[in-house]
Amino acid sequence: MRKRSLAAAVALGTLVFVAGFMASSASQQGKQENLSVGGYAVIKAFHPDGVAFVTWEGHNFLLAKGAIAACLSGQTSGLTGTIYAGCSGFTGKIYANACEGSSPTCTSADILVSTATNALQPPGCSSISIACNQWQSQSTFDSQITTQLTVVLLGTYPASSSLASCTACIGSGVNFPVSGTFDAFGSFPSPALAPITLSPGDRRMVTITFTVP
Repeated sequence: MRKRSLAAAVALGTLVFVAGFMASSASQQGKQENLSVGGYAVIKAFHPDGVAFVTWEGHNFLLAKGAIAACLSGQTSGLTGTIYAGCSGFTGKIYANACEGSSPTCTSADILVSTATNALQPPGCSSISIACNQWQSQSTFDSQITTQLTVVLLGTYPASSSLASCTACIGSGVNFPVSGTFDAFGSFPSPALAPITLSPGDRRMVTITFTVP
């Protein structure tokens, strides 16, 4: 009888240990698989003579966490056909929220848009390679600058979206695509993006590197 009791106690202890170990392992795995996509931008502005007069580097502020969760979970039906086009094209275009003149407080907001060129990172990796843990989006603004403008915010929005079709857009300007954007860079990251005044002939280059930990 004592042997049976001892065996039962050992079995129970083993079960508790294994359950605790599995729970701890699951917890650790959950922590290790915590996905937080982040973008790091490098912004440079050049005068017509090629001299850089502004350089800014900083992190983004994600505005589409719900959309990312829906895409990663496979629940894409609510996004397909909308501004997110399912799970594709988050960085189809890069926009800049600008206003006329040199004052960053002006209220006549407009949007400069440039198509983004995307590439998987590190260089040479393929779409099915486990080594691909980044993508880089690059864009140049030059011909869009037809008058003196002050850029106060920039970000990305999907390839499927256009200023005319972004009916859910909100913000200080009629075409301000906050609700259709994937991320943004402005006064909220650290360091804050200081207003950048551009004149015709100037050129602004944006490179955003997104990392999936």
